[in-house]
Amino acid sequence: MIRVALRFDDPSATSDHALEAAIFQKLACHGVPITVAAIPFRQRDGGYVALSADHAGHLRQAQRTGLVEIALHGHSHEERGNGVHGEPSEFAGVPALEQRRLIEAGRAVLQDAFGCGVSGFVPPFNTCDAMTVGALRDLGFAYLSASFDAPRDSKLAWLPRSCQMVDIQAAVVAARRDAWFGPVVIGVMHHYDFHESGAPEARIDLEGFAERLAWIVAQPDIEVLTLDGLARVCGRRTHLSQFSGLQRVLPWRLRQRLPTQHLLPVPNLSFPFH
Repeated sequence: MIRVALRFDDPSATSDHALEAAIFQKLACHGVPITVAAIPFRQRDGGYVALSADHAGHLRQAQRTGLVEIALHGHSHEERGNGVHGEPSEFAGVPALEQRRLIEAGRAVLQDAFGCGVSGFVPPFNTCDAMTVGALRDLGFAYLSASFDAPRDSKLAWLPRSCQMVDIQAAVVAARRDAWFGPVVIGVMHHYDFHESGAPEARIDLEGFAERLAWIVAQPDIEVLTLDGLARVCGRRTHLSQFSGLQRVLPWRLRQRLPTQHLLPVPNLSFPFH
């Protein structure tokens, strides 16, 4: 069985709500669940506008159907620090107390807007540091979904992205060669992936998205979950890996067997090989 989870980043008070509603309509038609990584605050007119029930009617409706899980996508998706390789980050390099304040404020906004608990964290730019992870652990979050460079913690399910949504079919096909190990595919998408957003880098339209959803539900060997559902299945004693550490030591022919767009569940004790 191949487990698939979809993650939609960046819905907020100021995002394209019409496009979001159209995406949720396609998901509902095919019965495919998704995790929405929502941004609690956005800058506007020199201040911050919070995501509230007034801005989130379409999100609240989708969440009430049970097909949408709400995760916390940072605070305001601003660059406040830098990751280990100099990449932008809202959290990495920021003092621990400030990180905790940002996370607590953001989660409070989402829980108030949606009337539900928020157990998942998706850092903006997919970057964070050990202090972020410590704050998430102390605040009772269930999982972290970020890049492979993000720190791990035995108290958090670690669910890194594995591919883009537009490449989901190729990722599933590749995962089938490792079907014995229970592979996982985590596909991420943004507004700018869709031609309807007007973004020049878009690679898919709504109809193409619907075709991929139809393909997913037609596959007998796929189980689709939200990230929270995936965290519950995998548990906190297991992490998902592409074994990137082995890239440095394995011969070329064996490296070709390592997963590139899917993940394999491994025990926590195998951290050095991640």
